[in-house]
Amino acid sequence: MIILKKKWLFILLFIVLLFPFLKVDASVDLNVDYPTDNLVFGDHMYVQGWSLSDSANTKLVVSIDNHLISDELEKYARLDLIPYFPSYDYDSINQNAGFRGTLDLSSFDDGVHNLNIQIFSSENVLLKSLEKKFIIRRNVAKVHLDMSDDSFKNRKVVVNGWIISTLDDINLELSIDDLKVENFNFHRKYRNDVFENNLFYGAPSINSFPGFEGVFDFSNYTDGKHIIKVNAVNLDGEILSSDSYEINLKKYSSMLILDTVTEGMKFQGVNLPLMGWGMSEDSGASIHMAIDGVDVTEGTVRYIREDVLKLFTGYGGRKTNVKPGFSNVVDLSSYKDGVHSVSITYVSSTTN
Repeated sequence: MIILKKKWLFILLFIVLLFPFLKVDASVDLNVDYPTDNLVFGDHMYVQGWSLSDSANTKLVVSIDNHLISDELEKYARLDLIPYFPSYDYDSINQNAGFRGTLDLSSFDDGVHNLNIQIFSSENVLLKSLEKKFIIRRNVAKVHLDMSDDSFKNRKVVVNGWIISTLDDINLELSIDDLKVENFNFHRKYRNDVFENNLFYGAPSINSFPGFEGVFDFSNYTDGKHIIKVNAVNLDGEILSSDSYEINLKKYSSMLILDTVTEGMKFQGVNLPLMGWGMSEDSGASIHMAIDGVDVTEGTVRYIREDVLKLFTGYGGRKTNVKPGFSNVVDLSSYKDGVHSVSITYVSSTTN
């Protein structure tokens, strides 16, 4: 038989009576995937993250500069967290561990602000909190051109890049040599690399298609240097950002030889062989044939001419002239005796 002194009996009784009211701190993990610190936003900010807890009925509270935000965040499943946090219950308590949504910033001034995400228990006890600094600037944009020397072939120039902005409505304008190109349209497209590097301003809904691309025809421009510029313009016509690229236009260097027909030659027969070779810096250039101005190109075959490639290292060399030789046989049975003209032309890949 164990005999307890009054002192110890009192302590034991106190612990038993108090035990139901003792609370063990809940295990909680909280993370804000987006935004990261010091990003720039306009009137909207996208928020995404997750919270895990071993306690049911936790509450997520969002505030900016200690002002409670009423915008509801969507809760959704985050099964990708299981391998990293396997001890949590994902079947019920943490079934929808993720949160995401867009916050309305229209009531806040431009400047630096603090986003605070807090997790409270069912008894309104703060379990975890995270803070992110962000910047509100409502009239900003950034334009970047991805131009390079291979962005164009001869006179057709591909103008491409990306734009990010805090504005819902922003226009792109193209100028050449500081002269605006009227009615030029850019095709907007998704750019995963822009999102991966967190280069964008504002909510993803504003910058869902940051990429742009358009083709400008320089056929009426002289050889030499020209400046391509893209401006981001707001609805008031103010240029918020611009980027430019200098290109140097030049005609493709080419050479064309017809081996089987010479000036003034006499031909007796029905099948006229048209054979020769052509080399050009334009790898996509094509051979066109005509007799008396009527096209007879159909059936032309291109083939390797090793003798030509060894003799001529210019005009793009082997890099752009895989098969410099050409050959065709034209049926002259429908042509009358007399003088006729044969023309062979090398046509650029950019020619309409």
